[in-house]
Amino acid sequence: MRIYRHEPLGLKEGSIEYVQRKIRRQLRNVHVQKMSK
Repeated sequence: MRIYRHEPLGLKEGSIEYVQRKIRRQLRNVHVQKMSK
């Protein structure tokens, strides 16, 4: 699993928006992996 390091500036790690975006990105990655199989 790759870790992406291009978080938008201004989003501190642990902030609500940071966590939401992180979760959304992970869900999208899982969805893409399922579709590509």
